[in-house]
Amino acid sequence: MAPTRRNRVLIVEPAAVEAHVFSAFGRQPLLGPLYLGTLLKREGFRVKVVSENLSGRLGFAGLDADFLLLSCLTPTVERGYELAALFKQRNPHGKVVMGGPHVSFMQQEALRHADWAVAGEAEEVIVDLLRNGSDSGVIQGKPVEDLDRLPEIDWELLADEDRMKAQPFMFSRGCPFGCNFCSVTSMFGRRYRTMSVDRALAELRRPFDRWAFFYDDNFAADRTRTHALLDGLLRRDRRFTFSVQVRADVARDEDLVAKLARAGCVRVYVGIESVNDGSLKEMHKQQTAEDVRQAVRRFHRHGISVHGMFMFGTDSDSPAEVRAAESFVQGERLDSVQYMVGTPFPGTELFRKMEAEDRLLHKVWRYYDGMHVVIRPRGFSPEQLQRLAIGCYGRFYNLRQACRTGWETAVASLGRVVGVVPERLGAASVENALLKVVGARIVRQWLSYNSDYLRYLASLGAPAG
Repeated sequence: MAPTRRNRVLIVEPAAVEAHVFSAFGRQPLLGPLYLGTLLKREGFRVKVVSENLSGRLGFAGLDADFLLLSCLTPTVERGYELAALFKQRNPHGKVVMGGPHVSFMQQEALRHADWAVAGEAEEVIVDLLRNGSDSGVIQGKPVEDLDRLPEIDWELLADEDRMKAQPFMFSRGCPFGCNFCSVTSMFGRRYRTMSVDRALAELRRPFDRWAFFYDDNFAADRTRTHALLDGLLRRDRRFTFSVQVRADVARDEDLVAKLARAGCVRVYVGIESVNDGSLKEMHKQQTAEDVRQAVRRFHRHGISVHGMFMFGTDSDSPAEVRAAESFVQGERLDSVQYMVGTPFPGTELFRKMEAEDRLLHKVWRYYDGMHVVIRPRGFSPEQLQRLAIGCYGRFYNLRQACRTGWETAVASLGRVVGVVPERLGAASVENALLKVVGARIVRQWLSYNSDYLRYLASLGAPAG
């Protein structure tokens, strides 16, 4: 009797250990696992893709397959290792493949839990690996040079797809900038690769009833192409609302900002990081605080909400810079914020620096989520930095601020009726008010969940010398 073909593939995006302050604002799956699943299905494999952030945690019974593929970020990799062990118990002859940003730079660690660790992009190697295996534990991925060759994602593969809050798209990889804390360039390189405008527009023709979110790490890195993409959207009768991630410098092109607004962009996610020019220089950010200020005002003039992402704890930072960031947020009426602490992800320049200077507090990866202090900073004690960042969240996401935003929304609505909307109100909306209500609850939960971690930080004492 011929052996049964081993072709059942379970692809899992592990969940983080705990929710963080902004996790309730969107449960969105990674797209890498879905590209791999679509490619494998085309080659005859029976595929199921699970994002634990959507579907909840898998149990022992849910791990029945011939192959388990795990796509892991640094804060989710410990859960990935747990799933790998459960899978081996459930399927002693099954094979575990691990990949993703963390595994790409911590290959030997991953091989303690997996049969194969894929470093880099896996689309060009995954079919051959599952068909033929490999004598090597580490499989070197290959960059997808022509992104038009990627398949359109088969969304039927994703369990609980209907729970997504937005429809994700991604039409580029890499970033031409070199921020020292960013794992994007470490994973995908500084060469900016894009799908053609025609291919992107073709994929955007697929009917969907959610607002869209473009995962591209730098949506407007190629301005000419971005103009062409927006022009294509504006020629259509049917519009949709969407959000994008951009750098502040995109706002120098006011025509592009106006097109974003007309095409349906309702929110931009901007990596502000700091309003301290010294910190920005240390991060290799290639922008100034004044660049950001002008960008926020220009987005607001066109009715686009701004989600500002900050990062505290560089060697140039002190408590004064944290207070300056809060003042900036209030003065420029940012619509939503993330206050992160500097987190050295494996593969980044920041990680290499902190490790060389013996300033990593530990390598308990679940805490490497941007919410927990995991380094010994110079301008703060670890506990002080942690409490300052969480305090910023608590002062932005609370019921008082939600009521204020609700009032501003009413004023802005009245202003639109009479043709005058004060720019100072930003892009006030009911959604922004609700975000502050939800955020207030999550801040309280975070403090409750992390009382032991706060005590641990308090025991560490003074800043780095």
